[in-house]
Amino acid sequence: MVRHHQGMSVDTVEILIQTTLQMRQMSRKDHLQLTSVILSNPAIQPVHRRQINRIFEYIRVGQVKLID
Repeated sequence: MVRHHQGMSVDTVEILIQTTLQMRQMSRKDHLQLTSVILSNPAIQPVHRRQINRIFEYIRVGQVKLID
């Protein structure tokens, strides 16, 4: 199994992305984890990088809500 930052597997990243896009909300902890993945791993798959960036854009424009 391929791992990203802090032991996050590719499967975990994919599940987090899909859950966020479906629920239109994300915990601040999950946001920090995705931020860490994208900043600390230059070898992240391009598809995951695009999806994470899309989530960050949705947060910026209010389409995804950060929750505590």
